[in-house]
Amino acid sequence: MSLADLAAIGSFVSGIAVVGSLIFVGLQLLQSNRMQRSASLQSLFDGLRERTLGYGFIYSEFGSIFAQGMASPSSLSEEQRRRFFFIVGEQLYGAQQAMMLKELKLIPDAYYESWVGHAASLVKTPGGAEMWKYYQNVVAAPFRNHLNAYLSDNPGLRSFLEVVPLFDPTKAAQGSVHPKD
Repeated sequence: MSLADLAAIGSFVSGIAVVGSLIFVGLQLLQSNRMQRSASLQSLFDGLRERTLGYGFIYSEFGSIFAQGMASPSSLSEEQRRRFFFIVGEQLYGAQQAMMLKELKLIPDAYYESWVGHAASLVKTPGGAEMWKYYQNVVAAPFRNHLNAYLSDNPGLRSFLEVVPLFDPTKAAQGSVHPKD
């Protein structure tokens, strides 16, 4: 075998190594993207669980303020109204975060639609509508515009109190808070 033959074999082997390296890097990028999408989705759920659901479980007053605020915000004291403002804000900012993650293609559309539907159902309640007047001034304009368009495009959307009557004080007093089949 001549030196030229050995050089050709070496060149061929190095070409295969380069292709193999490119395939490996491509697979690593795909795996990294999947992990980033998973982490983004997990952050949405963790935020909801830690900042909202957890408080409702630990602090009984949280659920009472939320229920009373959704149905009749004027019945809340000034301190309760401020707390209610923050409770609603957590939900709206969660939906805004979902929108950003959707735009980055880090979460599926279905999860975003769930978040925006939830946020819209909150805004359809008397208390949510009152708080939305404030939050429209502080959330990002793309989210504000999208949520307003969503509400306009879905006039028959049920409010959170209709979807989850457990938080409607009038229905709770009547004993009609059981889920519909």
